Amino acid sequence: MILTHETNYLRICKDTSQKFIIYFKNPNERYTNNIIHSIVTTVPTSFTDTGFSYIRFTASKVVPLQEYLQTNINITYQTAHHMLFSLWKQQSTLLEGNTSIIALSVNDIIVIDQKYFFCINPNILSCNHNERVKLSLPLDNDYFVSPQITKAKQIPLFLSLSTFHYSLASIIVYSLFNIKLSCLDENTHQNVVEETLLPIFSTKLYSCLSRMLAFNED
Repeated sequence: MILTHETNYLRICKDTSQKFIIYFKNPNERYTNNIIHSIVTTVPTSFTDTGFSYIRFTASKVVPLQEYLQTNINITYQTAHHMLFSLWKQQSTLLEGNTSIIALSVNDIIVIDQKYFFCINPNILSCNHNERVKLSLPLDNDYFVSPQITKAKQIPLFLSLSTFHYSLASIIVYSLFNIKLSCLDENTHQNVVEETLLPIFSTKLYSCLSRMLAFNED
């Protein structure tokens, strides 16, 4: 097996027959198990062991989103759809287990065959209690965060689930246009969003991202 990527929470390896395996360094923990389940239920060739310590699957290429964007400076409209669908579906699966992604970073997402996008960092998950998730620690600057987080005065924070929607839309905008949105005041923010999304105006993706990027401090 050839090591292709490693973080403090997992290793990704590949053999010569396009078989990939993701090893999690803290197996059988709640958030790790939920991430594994969310991937296995989406990627057709994937499976895991009873101890939820790894995922095996067949693919031509698996890369971190950060590396993918270095090769593809701006993703295509179709790839943006894949990204939106994959991460939205993953979040929906996680919510079934009463967990949620708080925010997204290009360092926490893998891209499988330019079609599947998954958050693979169990440390960015939180329990879902009454449609609220808890942020206990500050996030690094590479995270795409909602106004709920940027406008907060202190932590811990209890955030609405819309904080994930904003983060997902923001990282898609960044992947499409290489622009990282800033959470300004409400009026300025809406103008910036509309101007940024102008190249995809009158598309379904435009409408979807506009709604997800609504300014919400609650």
